[in-house]
Amino acid sequence: MLKRIIIAFCLALGLIGGMTLTHHAQAATGDTTEVILHKRIFPKLQNDGTTHQNDGQLLGQDSDLLTKTEGLNGVIYDVYDATSLMQDALDADMTTAEFVANYTDRDRDSALQLIEERGLTHTTEATTAFDAALNEDGVARLNLPSKAASGQTAAYYLIEREVNHDDVQVDIAQTKPMMIVLNVKGEDGQVLNPLHIYPKNDVYARDPYFFKFGADADGNEHRLAGAEFVFTKMGAEGQTLYLAANQEDAAILKWVESSTPATDANVARFTSDKNGLVATPGIWVPSGNYAFYEVKAPAGYVLDESAIPVVVPPMAQDENGERHVTVNGVDIIESDTGILPNDVIEKAEARVYNYKKAALPETEEQEILPPTTSTPSKPAGSTSSGIIPQLGNNSSTWLILLGLAVMLGSVLIWRKRRAAGN
Repeated sequence: MLKRIIIAFCLALGLIGGMTLTHHAQAATGDTTEVILHKRIFPKLQNDGTTHQNDGQLLGQDSDLLTKTEGLNGVIYDVYDATSLMQDALDADMTTAEFVANYTDRDRDSALQLIEERGLTHTTEATTAFDAALNEDGVARLNLPSKAASGQTAAYYLIEREVNHDDVQVDIAQTKPMMIVLNVKGEDGQVLNPLHIYPKNDVYARDPYFFKFGADADGNEHRLAGAEFVFTKMGAEGQTLYLAANQEDAAILKWVESSTPATDANVARFTSDKNGLVATPGIWVPSGNYAFYEVKAPAGYVLDESAIPVVVPPMAQDENGERHVTVNGVDIIESDTGILPNDVIEKAEARVYNYKKAALPETEEQEILPPTTSTPSKPAGSTSSGIIPQLGNNSSTWLILLGLAVMLGSVLIWRKRRAAGN
């Protein structure tokens, strides 16, 4: 279920899917145009290549693009005046669409080199954040002059500078520039102001999973449903953090501390299904080291409190291709559709076991208390002082009492004889 996390191959196409906004000679209403950037991210391998038409208008919250993506806050854009570049293109009989495509279809380094060589003026900068008016993350608002000083319709070149977000790793070198030409008309023939642009990033997300099996004393095993787990990582100060139950943004995960993770409603729990599968649907896990812990075993099975380590590799690739996520030391095969194929479910690699409880007499079928921090019991025959054995059972107790009685009797007889002799 490859859901890729750490922003890699960041195709920050300013005009989604390579679509361009048509430039018109008519000037925008007023002296400035409000350009609203909606920064969206989604798993790279879940990008099926569908073109999302960008007409400069606001998309509905139920649109295909917004339902498949998340808004990303903290992305900083540098904005440069590119009107001179557009004039050169028009002088060369290039259409506006060709001009936009030419400067958008570049890598970040070549775009920065072009900006330096042509001496483009840095106009402003903008940072994406939560927008209360739109109730949306990943939004930045720019008020840009609609025309250049020469009176010509303005064009702007936007470069993604950095992402100020500790929980998201972005490969800025892989981002692409964004060319915007103002004076865009809507379907009613009126120039759009504000102008909505939807740049996107493909994300590198990983989806750890494993299979839970039950085993008996004879070595028989079967898939086990109903086991519950929590997902953890180490905090900056060495504390254990638990994945929170309430995840508002699947790409920027929330973590909480808890002293009672097994029952804490704020901690997310993952339950094995009929196939024994324990997965993290809807969660995009960044690279790093994690662990699952079992907090509830199915009835009749012993709780296994040992860690199930999870290693999510960085986005770098080795000579054999993409690195695998490992769970409990086993490489797992993920799916780019979000659904594991039947052959992966049948193989059920990365297995973790629960063992049946030993059969107990009915009179002893009681709650098993957890171990305490008191002094551990000593094996039979050991002594606390090295001289007197411990009172470990009734037979040894009676033997000790009998021995004391014999000693006491001997003392009394000795004293009596001594008194008689006197």
